[in-house]
Amino acid sequence: MKNVLAQGETFGQSAEQKLFLPNYILFNGGVFKAKILEARIFETLKSWGANELQTLESPDLDHAVTMGAAYYAEWKKTGSRLRVRTAAPRSFYIGIEPNGMSVPGLKPQLSALCVLPQGTEEGTVLEIADQEFALWGGDEVRFHLFSGEGHSPLSSLTPNAEAQLDNVAELKSEIEDEGDGPIPVRLEVEYDTTGTLALQMKEQSGPRVWKLAFDIREGGTSG
Repeated sequence: MKNVLAQGETFGQSAEQKLFLPNYILFNGGVFKAKILEARIFETLKSWGANELQTLESPDLDHAVTMGAAYYAEWKKTGSRLRVRTAAPRSFYIGIEPNGMSVPGLKPQLSALCVLPQGTEEGTVLEIADQEFALWGGDEVRFHLFSGEGHSPLSSLTPNAEAQLDNVAELKSEIEDEGDGPIPVRLEVEYDTTGTLALQMKEQSGPRVWKLAFDIREGGTSG
């Protein structure tokens, strides 16, 4: 079993990271009738540096989630309602093996390619067009998804990923090996409204497409 994406060329350095902090907080759900819990969350966020944080009034805590779901359904159907958009709370990365020959018995050190910068709005499709990648086939291959605080530019590379970033998920899959060696691919990423990060690896010189999906809200994989 091996990691299937390999680096095709040298990447640039990551930009200075910046933590995104909220300006407003809206409490939903009957559990927040307990003012001590509401106060604890508010003070914790302020301790992280959200000094301008303000609380928005929720008129009905018990039915807030249900009302929000109905409101969203009406927006999807008619488009006539104001919508509050969400964004990726962290930067997300896919594990990349270094270019070159592997050494039997020696685990290669993974780097992490940023495929979803922090702050990317839901519904966004991103293409990493300035880099080349090689997809390796095999009986069972694996993909690592990492995350980190702060904003990293799209396609920037973080070395020694397992030491510097959080390992969110590992997705095992079967990529058919047709004996033609590594397959040059380009990457396309979609962050949808359900919190799914969908990664498509499109063959450079053919019609084949390999798709992976990570549920980044739940910290798991979708397949």
